[in-house]
Amino acid sequence: MDHRLLSFISAPLPSLIASLARHGGFGAWFVGGCVRDALLARPSNDIDIVVGPGGEDLPRAVAARIGGSFFPLDEERGHARVVLKGEGASCDFAPLQGGTIAADLALRDFTINALAVSCGSGDLLDPLGGAADLAQRVIRACSAGAFAADPLRIVRAYRFAAHLDFEIHAATLALIPDHAPLLATVAGERIRDELFRMLDLPHAVPYVLKMSCAGVTGAIFGADDLPADTAAGALDQVESLCRDLSAFGTEAEPVRARLRQEVQPGITIRALAKLAAFLNGAGIPAGIASQRLMLGKAATRLLELLCSSVRLTWPAPAAAPDSHALFTLFRHREPAGCEQLILPLAEGILPEDRCRHLAAYLTRHHIPRGGRLLLTGDDIMILLGLPPGRQVGKAIELLRAAQSTGEVRTRAEAQRYLAKKQLTTPEPLR
Repeated sequence: MDHRLLSFISAPLPSLIASLARHGGFGAWFVGGCVRDALLARPSNDIDIVVGPGGEDLPRAVAARIGGSFFPLDEERGHARVVLKGEGASCDFAPLQGGTIAADLALRDFTINALAVSCGSGDLLDPLGGAADLAQRVIRACSAGAFAADPLRIVRAYRFAAHLDFEIHAATLALIPDHAPLLATVAGERIRDELFRMLDLPHAVPYVLKMSCAGVTGAIFGADDLPADTAAGALDQVESLCRDLSAFGTEAEPVRARLRQEVQPGITIRALAKLAAFLNGAGIPAGIASQRLMLGKAATRLLELLCSSVRLTWPAPAAAPDSHALFTLFRHREPAGCEQLILPLAEGILPEDRCRHLAAYLTRHHIPRGGRLLLTGDDIMILLGLPPGRQVGKAIELLRAAQSTGEVRTRAEAQRYLAKKQLTTPEPLR
């Protein structure tokens, strides 16, 4: 047996699953990505198992033995998931399709995912030549009907190619242009998940360009004459900046950490900035993309802000804008942070010195809505004798502005500031 597969099936969790299947007397196979990654010597936290007749209780048995959590994914079709507590690993179980493991594998997307290891014998099952395609570093559809069966596989082909640094097989590429229009029928959240996984990679541009030239991105966003080169060029500028943030000077690391944050599960700020650049280059409105990809409220708002960042006139250090002006500017553009400087910087609209000046304010001084203040809401209610309600929120905003502009620096100063505001404001904080 290949030493890489032996290492995989000898690990505690696969070994337990195989043991339970053997003792239960039913067929079970490790399939897909976990086998592919084992042959590539890549780590994987997700294990897919196909279970033959008689193994319906295997997921619950595994959960019970490892103290994991059992989730039915599709009770009607018998799909289930077991999640290991605290480890971020999961096992997905599905019933055998087509009557045999060979028939099951033939129904899959790409040959590199149509690999299986028997829980009984430990043998590798490779009816479609997936191991050879792994060695040759190619993505090849399992059948000519693979994209018609599920058009999302078109996007997955490019995502796998980008993720693994593989090429898409010529015969598979030839199928894409005719099938790309079918993407209009695919649920937006499915496309979103694949697209953002690709955009979050450090070198997504060549694959997005190939997608665009094949009509894939146009089909996704309903753009018949998408300018592929222009859109990919805009994406390339932003992707390069996201890799090398030296233009931000001493703020580079805080900006890098910000870009890694997720706006919603599976969507990083970095990937959203790249999408914004592509949309601007393609002339696709942010609202259309948000609706098509079914983005959440926060991601939609941030995408719109990123797309609009190239249309702003950013204040220059020479103009010496005071901190109050900067606070007002960025307060109206929340929840966007330093990432909103990347697109105008990439397009030459925002010079580097101005970018560093604004980034320094955002990272060192500006307190975003919900950020940590010197006084809590409870502190403010006690200090000013206020009940819960709108006036407390108003006081919090006053304090946020004062801290962001440097007017208030200590807890005692914050208390004096709000007490004074209560006495001098035309509409007292009551």
